[in-house]
Amino acid sequence: MGLQSKVNFLASLSAGATVLFYSGQFEVTRFVAELEREDHLRPSWYFAVPAVHEAVLRHADELGRPLRHRLKLIRSAGAALAQPSGRKLIETFRCAVTPAYGMTEALEITCPPVDYDFSKPGSVGPSISAGSQSEGGWRRAGREGWWLEGLWAEGWLERWWLQGWGFHFSSLGRGMRKFLKRTLHLFRAGKARRELEAKSAEQERLRSELLQVRLYLAHYLLSVYAAVSGIIVAANMTTLSMRNPTYLTLQGSWLLIAGLAVLNCYAFLPQRLLKVSLLNVWFVFFLISCILFAMPWNLPIFRIFDALVIALLLRIPTSLLATRTLWVALGNFAVSLMIVWRLWSSGAMLQSGSSLPLLLATMLECAVSSLAVVFSVVMSEIMRQRASLRCENTKISYDNSAISGLLRLMSDAVIELDQDLRLIRHSPELSAMLMRDRPGASTEGLAFSDFIHSADAARAVELLLDPIGVTAESGTCAHAFHTRLVDTFSNKVCVEVFTIKTENAEGQVRHLLGLRDFTDSHSLSAERAMDAMDSAEDLQFSFSWPISAAESLRADVACSIRSDAVAITSSANTDQEWPIAGPVKKQAYLDLDMEVKVIASASASVTFVAGLSLDDFFPSPHTLQLLQQVCDEAQRSFDSDGSIPNKVFNFEDLPVQWTPAKCGTLVGAFQVVRTRFGGLGILLAFDEPDWSQSPHRHKRASGRSTSSRASRKHRSTHPAGTPGRTRQSQSSLTPL
Repeated sequence: MGLQSKVNFLASLSAGATVLFYSGQFEVTRFVAELEREDHLRPSWYFAVPAVHEAVLRHADELGRPLRHRLKLIRSAGAALAQPSGRKLIETFRCAVTPAYGMTEALEITCPPVDYDFSKPGSVGPSISAGSQSEGGWRRAGREGWWLEGLWAEGWLERWWLQGWGFHFSSLGRGMRKFLKRTLHLFRAGKARRELEAKSAEQERLRSELLQVRLYLAHYLLSVYAAVSGIIVAANMTTLSMRNPTYLTLQGSWLLIAGLAVLNCYAFLPQRLLKVSLLNVWFVFFLISCILFAMPWNLPIFRIFDALVIALLLRIPTSLLATRTLWVALGNFAVSLMIVWRLWSSGAMLQSGSSLPLLLATMLECAVSSLAVVFSVVMSEIMRQRASLRCENTKISYDNSAISGLLRLMSDAVIELDQDLRLIRHSPELSAMLMRDRPGASTEGLAFSDFIHSADAARAVELLLDPIGVTAESGTCAHAFHTRLVDTFSNKVCVEVFTIKTENAEGQVRHLLGLRDFTDSHSLSAERAMDAMDSAEDLQFSFSWPISAAESLRADVACSIRSDAVAITSSANTDQEWPIAGPVKKQAYLDLDMEVKVIASASASVTFVAGLSLDDFFPSPHTLQLLQQVCDEAQRSFDSDGSIPNKVFNFEDLPVQWTPAKCGTLVGAFQVVRTRFGGLGILLAFDEPDWSQSPHRHKRASGRSTSSRASRKHRSTHPAGTPGRTRQSQSSLTPL
């Protein structure tokens, strides 16, 4: 219970009234019903927050009639009561409305008079006037409030009063000290927080890179100074040994030797004596050297030529060492004062008696100082651009490293292509995958299309350069597709390509590719990948729609299950007649029940396989997975539009197991059909087997393991000498 609620409760009890506490969730209808109750407990005043008053006023407007109540007072607290709301309460209930203001720290409650009509919004209580203590004592406060200021009186403690309640000057002093201390603390904390927010991680990285670029240039500058100072000291010592007139005095020669010693220390310990934190120290060192060089004991007669030498050799070049332009301006200003003083005190100017040389010297020093500041600003901007470029290159390098690492987790080989789709560097993984890893062989500079099967190369290049349906954001484009690569022995390797297209800091296009052989496993991208294998179907294998059945049978592989050497294509089933060249072989048919995974029926020539399990008939699990995936795709189409796809899928070299001791391969086509029970099955049509030969199970054409890849080297070749697939049977098939 809050302070004001306690006061209202205790005041009502002390007056002998009955207090009703409203419990539960607030409902305006129930609250208004309590105000209109007919018994002796009908409230005569209530206390609530402004939100309750607003709800009661809205409900009263909805009722459209005057409320039957006996309220004499309405008190509002908890928040400021708006002036329109207070006036509407007075008009609606025809009673006094007093907003209450509580001070928890002083246990006080302030209320305006009962006849308060909200005519002075923002004011609380009676008006306040200012007054001072008279000699006769404190002025008595009447109906209006007074702010009384105590004057200094010796022997008693001054007070400030407000309607009878006062506080000591000592309390005021402590309060002011706390207020100032807290304000200063908040100001410092806010300023530090704003500075911290202003310096983002990107700006910190850029600043650090800028300092590294400045440090890089500082190493070159100090190396040049070390060589030049050595030459100057050697020439000066030669002049002294020959007793010829020297440019510097003996003290000036020792100053040069001291500077040479410092620079030689840097030459032996460059990394320790020149760091980012010491750049400003070296700048101050060279400014002090300029001032010492202009001293009378080094140059008895100082000329404008000497000022130009100092400016060109020291002041302007060393301004790139300072990390802030302000230091350059202040340092050169100090050196200019020293040089102007030397020129003004020189004997030549004193004898001339004219102020014109001094004016020219002053203007020259102003120009030199300005030139040093401008040189510092220009070099800082150049270094900032260089640092920004280095940051961008570093970021791109980190991103590419992260992407390459991620691709290596899911791929067998990762390669990087330039904008012409040529390999930027040699890839040992790709060479091993395609059996090109002979000594001295390199894939650097080769076109990626040279590794792709000729039937798929154009489509793969199109997907790499301009993928359809892929949105590029911030110059980056990522997608996946399926294609086939060709190894040294002309074997086709079905791969999944993950490609990311980016731009480097110079605006050059780069393609980062991850190649994954998915022969013995499922595709990671599955239906989300596009196909570059002359197809348009979003399955693990791919489909094509040739013009004729003859072309369909002669079409290249749309998907190769390499472990079984199976090639499957798809053609649209139309009503036109397709002429097939050559003699027509007899056909055999099998009805495959995909629900129970058995051969439901078979043609006369192969009746002995009727009722055989599909797991036993197809020795490779990939074949059954392929057929099941086709059925699942047809089922989804049937569920969406009530029809199954009218497509015929052609295959070559499909391995089967006729009996435990007899195996062979099939060439034909299959189609998804609907059974009389409402399910889906496969109708398999193929060339009738030639039982005069003894077929053997076809070996795997390829595999992901190293041993299977190495086994390709031991396969035989065709009579023409070109590499090809080897089968134990003597029958001839169209190569995949």
